[in-house]
Amino acid sequence: MTSHRWVGTTLRRERSLQLDNCDREVALGAEVSCESDLMEEESVLRRRAFHEAGHCVVGFYRLGLVPLRSTVVPSGDGQTLGRTDWPYAESPQLAPFIADAGRRLRPMSLAAADEQAARDWIALHVAGEVVAKRLTGVAMPDLAGDDLVKAKWLARYIDLQDPESIIEQISREVDADISEPATWQVIERIADVLLAGSTLERAELARLLAGA
Repeated sequence: MTSHRWVGTTLRRERSLQLDNCDREVALGAEVSCESDLMEEESVLRRRAFHEAGHCVVGFYRLGLVPLRSTVVPSGDGQTLGRTDWPYAESPQLAPFIADAGRRLRPMSLAAADEQAARDWIALHVAGEVVAKRLTGVAMPDLAGDDLVKAKWLARYIDLQDPESIIEQISREVDADISEPATWQVIERIADVLLAGSTLERAELARLLAGA
């Protein structure tokens, strides 16, 4: 398994090399805005760290789950910019939604759905983008496309005709929750550690979430 400290050091080294390359290009007279590009990269990485931290904190206080792992390292295939993995099968609340040891979702009737569990799971999915938007003031749903697809799927258990209104309602709830100073401090703490080391494993996440 790759050490998250090694990955974090590698990312910082890559940014240092990019800055060195920019200095050389500027010295050669190339018209590039290297400093601006690097600042933008740092801003995107910070947003990504807060996005994943939001998932971690909201999933913890809404479902009582500690993530298995959270990272801001992009996937090798470029499909994700970061991700947080969850032990969904550990939550009794989610049992009605889960089949195959928690790895696949099965269709179920609205009558069998536990509405509160569905709302809590939707909150987990929308939390990343809600936190990132509070941080930057800018909505970037393209960075949370898979989360929004899952949230909409769950919202249909509550309101088949208008799942978007359910998502909007729960997003407002999440925004109110994360605005609490103590909760935001935990989000900041996790984001800062992700920025420093790129990946957090479950034991360290449990320790950080203990203040949530």
